[in-house]
Amino acid sequence: MKGTSSRQKLHDELVANVPLTRLSTCLVGALITTPIYFVTGTMLLSTPGATIECKGLHSMNSLGLSLFKDVMSFGVSLYFISYHGQTAMLAESRTNA
Repeated sequence: MKGTSSRQKLHDELVANVPLTRLSTCLVGALITTPIYFVTGTMLLSTPGATIECKGLHSMNSLGLSLFKDVMSFGVSLYFISYHGQTAMLAESRTNA
């Protein structure tokens, strides 16, 4: 590799300038919302009226769409945990070095 890309340099500058308290706050928020969205997302499978059949195709009614939103939010919470967790570990290792 010839060097780091401009995107990697930008990421390194952001990691160096973001305080750890902000990253840990984001992690705590994502850790709180993950079980909430997981529980409400599983209701999509167990709620009898979440899907309706129309002309032989199953589709979601407004309740099903609302529960599907929670499934998507669960995925976003997991992404925030992985991304900001990695960023916090990099920032902490730089402050300790």
